[in-house]
Amino acid sequence: AAAIAPLLPASSSHLKVLSTNSGERVQKSAELCSSSKYCWNRKWPVIMTLHGTGVKATAQADAYKYKQDKQGDYTFGVEGAWVLAPSRHGAHNWEGVGRHTAIAALVHLHYSTQHLTSLPANKRRVLFSGHSMGGHGAWHQACHESDRAIGVSPLASWIKKEHYGDSNLLFKMDTANSHIDGALKGLLESSITENDNDLLIPNLGGMPILMRIGAQDRTVHPWDGRRMLRLLRDFNASAEVELKEVQGKEHWWWDTMQPNDGGVVNDPDLRKFYTKHLKTKSLPLPASFTLATINPAANSQRGGIRILQQRVPYRMSTIDASIVFADDNQWEIHMKTANVQQLQLYQHPGLPPTELVQLRVDGQVLVA
Repeated sequence: AAAIAPLLPASSSHLKVLSTNSGERVQKSAELCSSSKYCWNRKWPVIMTLHGTGVKATAQADAYKYKQDKQGDYTFGVEGAWVLAPSRHGAHNWEGVGRHTAIAALVHLHYSTQHLTSLPANKRRVLFSGHSMGGHGAWHQACHESDRAIGVSPLASWIKKEHYGDSNLLFKMDTANSHIDGALKGLLESSITENDNDLLIPNLGGMPILMRIGAQDRTVHPWDGRRMLRLLRDFNASAEVELKEVQGKEHWWWDTMQPNDGGVVNDPDLRKFYTKHLKTKSLPLPASFTLATINPAANSQRGGIRILQQRVPYRMSTIDASIVFADDNQWEIHMKTANVQQLQLYQHPGLPPTELVQLRVDGQVLVA
């Protein structure tokens, strides 16, 4: 099921339910907010906001509200965008099936709104966000679906679930450690390495990022955000990335600076970030960028390039790509690959609209 909430002053978000089937069970796959106040004849970007453990999708969508004055009604949603809050059943993460559930909700939203001439959603322009477990999910989506992303705003996020909470520890104090061969242990660990967002930071190159966390958060320590900030700046010192630790706040709050100002997911600071980056049609590709993957089945493309097959499975695979302009109307792509057996190229709006005259891979000219 899915629910739609117009961005209109109201005491509730007037949710409408749509049915959808996910595998063997029917999931409440999304809660949707849109605005009929700001309609124009174009495809709207989507804010995909992922909920935390134990939070319903309806509650996640409903959190996108604020009051312009103390006596006024709530305004729901975000100006100029759909707000999509997928739902995740089962284990408390947005990895694996959870990630695919969220993308299925996005695709469902895209196709179910195309008949709305003033409100069609655009599945290719997504700002990924989420809180707590959903903050981890926002990182996860942005790292694996980077060609869809126009920005990412992880809130109270953690990097990897094996480093978050005692219930997720892998092999720590496990009796298996007294019996398992080191090579087998490494193989087992490699099967979940695709979920380590810090290993896939190259896929975030050129992406605007705003991280936020309560400075007194006792559920997710600000260390996770500080580490991601360091890693992102190490990879690209000029990146548009910021970490804000909100003083006096813990894991969740409704009022940042004043009552009912949008709180942890939708206060003026975040609305400013949304407004700026929702206008982006697609992120401009840097002259040089990197695609990284541990598992090609889990990653989408980056810059119109996708890794289809590895030489050694579940080892890091990378493609360093550079766009080289020969003259005003011609350009080349040069690629350097590592652990890549097969790749595929797609059209990408960030690539020049003029003629590709040469494709060079590992020094070999494939198109000339």
